[in-house]
Amino acid sequence: TACYIAENFKGLERVVFINLKYTGNAFINRKQVFVPYSKAAPFVQKAADVLISNKIPVLLFHFPFCILERKYWPLVAGVTKELYELIYAPQCELCKLKEECCMIWKSYVPLAGFDEFKPILK
Repeated sequence: TACYIAENFKGLERVVFINLKYTGNAFINRKQVFVPYSKAAPFVQKAADVLISNKIPVLLFHFPFCILERKYWPLVAGVTKELYELIYAPQCELCKLKEECCMIWKSYVPLAGFDEFKPILK
């Protein structure tokens, strides 16, 4: 998709990747559409590289810092939704980037828990 965008949509203001919120039809079909943050991140990072190399700005919405490689942190957009839809993992209390983090969709937690999130300590 990123290659297609780069080849066919010149002059875009930006491309935004948004991690899926598991409500409505996404929740109903969760067995078919669920992807853990940590499994999605490598693909999103690769797509970001393709777009950036083609001079297309990229933002990442709802991808916590701790599941991304450090070089992608500047692309993280922070909190973009109402706080009642989001949550921190218990281990986020130790994270140095907690205040800048986009947090985790509350609807994600019943599907995958908090284990994949690791506090950034330095």
